[in-house]
Amino acid sequence: MREETTRETARRTANRARRTATKAAESAREATNEYADEARGRAQAAYENASEWASDAYEKGRNGYKRARKASEEALNKATDNFKTLVEERPYVVGLAGLAAGFVIGALVARSCSQSYQDDWDEE
Repeated sequence: MREETTRETARRTANRARRTATKAAESAREATNEYADEARGRAQAAYENASEWASDAYEKGRNGYKRARKASEEALNKATDNFKTLVEERPYVVGLAGLAAGFVIGALVARSCSQSYQDDWDEE
């Protein structure tokens, strides 16, 4: 009889330990799930913030590009109009500028060629 009582006590103790271990495992699982959900939420929020920041930066860059492009087009149109006006109103100024540019280019080419020939003579 004593043996049975000891067995029964051991069985009850084992069952209590099993229930306690099961409850502890369930609590650990629930806590892990809660932390995982919280981490997922934080990661999602960080992703959304980064995505929003990148989108804003892209829009600002795009708008800046559009403004710069428009300003460049306007400056080019104004320069073209000014040049056309200059050619129409003072064609001799354009002719003189072309003549001067040709003179400068011709002088530079002639000087570099003569220097090249001089170098060849000096080596011999």
